[in-house]
Amino acid sequence: MRHLRLISIAMTALGIAVAAAAIAFDLGPLATLVGLMLAVAGIVKVATVAIWNGFFGLGPVKTHDD
Repeated sequence: MRHLRLISIAMTALGIAVAAAAIAFDLGPLATLVGLMLAVAGIVKVATVAIWNGFFGLGPVKTHDD
């Protein structure tokens, strides 16, 4: 689950970076929209992973010892 959390945070950061670059360099509304949608999707994914791990206590099913 750690990898999923890191990917979620990276997706959020990438979305913010794309949106900021689109605004700063005037890349157009499509690039801004893509960045903002990526940031929102990352935030939702971070929240979902936190709820999944914290509230429900459900993790991935281990098929072998790590």
